[in-house]
Amino acid sequence: MRIKNKLKAEAEQLPQGYLNVLVIRNARLVVNDTSAKVLLNELEEAVHEYPQILLLVVVSRCWRTENRVVSKRDHEVVYADILEDLSQEARFLIVNRFCGTRAPADFFSRTEERV
Repeated sequence: MRIKNKLKAEAEQLPQGYLNVLVIRNARLVVNDTSAKVLLNELEEAVHEYPQILLLVVVSRCWRTENRVVSKRDHEVVYADILEDLSQEARFLIVNRFCGTRAPADFFSRTEERV
């Protein structure tokens, strides 16, 4: 999958020991409800290989029929918000619980407001 190659290339440039948030915008990646779940599963597995990434955000185009796709595992909650505007965007926020750097308690709420 090309997005995993992009993730690898970008992750290798990030410094260790920081609260790194990696945002990948991909207008050519078009998802629907079924492919969103597949994409989430693949990305959440891939992000664990990079402890320098605390939060991975992927923004893409979508064909929406659901508003929220959620994947829950023992160590994380991963979700995609499908925005209901004319651009039909999907945001995938994936928290890497295997990141080597701890985030302050309000980090995720502040980050989500900006993304």
